[in-house]
Amino acid sequence: MAPFEFIQYVALEQLDALAIDGTSRALAGFATIAEEADAYGNRMFESYVQAVGERDPGDFADEARDQGVQYYVLLSNLRQGIVNLLAAGLYHLYEQHREKLKLILTDSGRAMPPLEKLGGWAKVEELRHLANTVKHAEGPSARELRRIRPDLFVPPVTKRSPLEEHALRRATENPLGGTDLFVTEADLQKYRDAIRQLWESLRPLLG
Repeated sequence: MAPFEFIQYVALEQLDALAIDGTSRALAGFATIAEEADAYGNRMFESYVQAVGERDPGDFADEARDQGVQYYVLLSNLRQGIVNLLAAGLYHLYEQHREKLKLILTDSGRAMPPLEKLGGWAKVEELRHLANTVKHAEGPSARELRRIRPDLFVPPVTKRSPLEEHALRRATENPLGGTDLFVTEADLQKYRDAIRQLWESLRPLLG
């Protein structure tokens, strides 16, 4: 396979499949978590009533409601962890394609052109730090990412509030748990666009 064919028919197609189809399919199961949490709270309330017989059901309403809220938080964090994981997956897919392209070029006696000056490079480098943060939590990449994208470390509910500074001072301990890193679907598409831009900038250099 020629290098430009690999970019066109493998790298770009798989990139779009993961970033578009993969993302929508992975997140579709979280579309109704609010309703699921309400239903869970109702089931808990019914189970409490059945367990205690004639006691006032109101005694258990707050507990059942709290159980529903906790279930919603659990699902919401799980969704966030999956979005974070999808971002890491985008980078590692790019990385695998890059290494395969190097092999194709080497087999034909050529070298990979430098990527650092191509369109999209800076955003792909940001994604590299993000992928490392998802995998390793606090460390050099997390610190660099916090420098260039501090908003990724602030929970959406605390943005533009006094708690925002506190969030930025916290160590990143649990990005796969969805509680310390907050990649959005819009971020995923921007990373996908940056990788696509890089590949499309590289293609003319390969002949």
